[in-house]
Amino acid sequence: MRRFVKPIPFLLSSILILCGVLRITLISSDSLSEQEYAAYNIAALESFSALIERIYTAADCSPLFSVLSFYWVKLNEPNIIFLRLLSSIFGLGTLVMAYMATRTFLSRVHAAGVLTLFYFSAYHWYYSVSFTYHSMFLFFICSNTYAFYSLCFASKTKITKWLYVISGIAGFYTSVFIIFHFIAQIGALYCIDRNKRFISPKEISMLLGFIFIFSGGMVYHCLHIFFLSTVKLQWVSPPHIYTLPNIFLRFFFGVWGIGTRANNLAYCIAYGVFLMLLCKGFLNAKFQKKTILVRIDNNAGLTVAAVLTFIQVIVPLIVSFFYPIIDDGKNSLIYLLYPIYTLLAAGILSFRTCHIRAFMFLSFIASNIHSLIY
Repeated sequence: MRRFVKPIPFLLSSILILCGVLRITLISSDSLSEQEYAAYNIAALESFSALIERIYTAADCSPLFSVLSFYWVKLNEPNIIFLRLLSSIFGLGTLVMAYMATRTFLSRVHAAGVLTLFYFSAYHWYYSVSFTYHSMFLFFICSNTYAFYSLCFASKTKITKWLYVISGIAGFYTSVFIIFHFIAQIGALYCIDRNKRFISPKEISMLLGFIFIFSGGMVYHCLHIFFLSTVKLQWVSPPHIYTLPNIFLRFFFGVWGIGTRANNLAYCIAYGVFLMLLCKGFLNAKFQKKTILVRIDNNAGLTVAAVLTFIQVIVPLIVSFFYPIIDDGKNSLIYLLYPIYTLLAAGILSFRTCHIRAFMFLSFIASNIHSLIY
């Protein structure tokens, strides 16, 4: 097992910088969407006290994102590109944290594969150029995941523990539904052989205790909204069983529903192939003794990714039976991007033929670019 995480290589860092510049230059100057306009109305309030009052009495805004965007708007005369630049910065940070998280238990090639899927994902790209809280939330999720993987498979340093706690608190104040992420982590630890991890469920529970203690204000706010307000929480509404296939469709192709393409046989086959690759990414490491890119002592990392995916799908679905559905679930399960792309990259890279790997990656990239353009 690795005792440390190697830094991002110079070549990959250069490519990441170029890709970041490309993404920023492609920020659209089109008019704000309804959700972006609502976020801007909160950020444009004249005083900080008015902002706090708005957050305290509203259920349609993310507290930490509202505070940050309040000061972001004050930095420069607001225009559409400048507003969306905030999400782009967090989006690029997400790419770095996703790479570092993967390097704690898998090869550099696999980490680059996850980075590729993340960068060209139309789902991630869309929220990285939108003035909403989603890109910021995903950054904290990936930072917390990196700290979690480091605690499990690398080392239990104080810096890592502080990163885990701080990213957890920040994520909690961004969206309360990060709690599904924490539940999945506890479940994942119980699925790993204790000889293959550095940290125990008890130690993680203590760190989570600190997160919940310092997130008391957010807990109070949620209880206040839930019990005393007629407006329900709606930052990330839980998914419904009927919208779940469309959510995975967006992960793979960047579209929400295939609509008139429902009868397109090639499109449906590709959807099935990507679903099978998710399973292959886990099963390949779980039951085979050797692969090209994954050593047997690192299989636990993919096991964690599979458990994180499973629990973070099942628990919200259970909640949706008791919690009112606010929208159609387009924003649901955004925190699943990292574990899903980790398994997807493992499934693609497990093929021994380079041509098949290249075809799978190019198919994913082409379909997502098509969604971004059209």
